[in-house]
Amino acid sequence: MLRIRWYYTQHLNEEERQIVLLRTSAGLKHREIAADLEMPLATVLSKYNRAMKKLKKHLREEGVH
Repeated sequence: MLRIRWYYTQHLNEEERQIVLLRTSAGLKHREIAADLEMPLATVLSKYNRAMKKLKKHLREEGVH
């Protein structure tokens, strides 16, 4: 888990990091995140999916399953 948190801080931009942490740690729904961050829902979904793809790619490259 520590490696994943390090990756958040190093490779995701601030918005991606906020969205991923609000979804995964706080358990907020995408609609709630969109309202809290005053962003369109489609933008939140796009940024979340892009960030998760980055994270998964990194973990695969590091050999973490």
